[in-house]
Amino acid sequence: QSFPVCIVTKFHFVLGNEAKNSTAYKAAIIYYSNAIDLLGNNSWEKNYRLTFELYKQHGECEFLSGNFESSDKLFDIALTNAKSKFDKAEINIIKLAQLS
Repeated sequence: QSFPVCIVTKFHFVLGNEAKNSTAYKAAIIYYSNAIDLLGNNSWEKNYRLTFELYKQHGECEFLSGNFESSDKLFDIALTNAKSKFDKAEINIIKLAQLS
């Protein structure tokens, strides 16, 4: 990933977080989706933390917008690629909270 693309990806992540914090979930979904599209190949290896956070935040916003199937898919991708027990636990805790 080139330097300018990396900055744009992080910018979309920050904008997504701002939208999510303002409960503008549909806008956040767009920002997170754009950021994921910009990540490119091997993002789980090259930019693990950002990729994990994007999938986690995007999954939460999809759920909060009523897009349960999309949310499950994003969380499944995050779980499949999670590198630590803590990251897996974080996703599983979110999924459990959504069931209540």
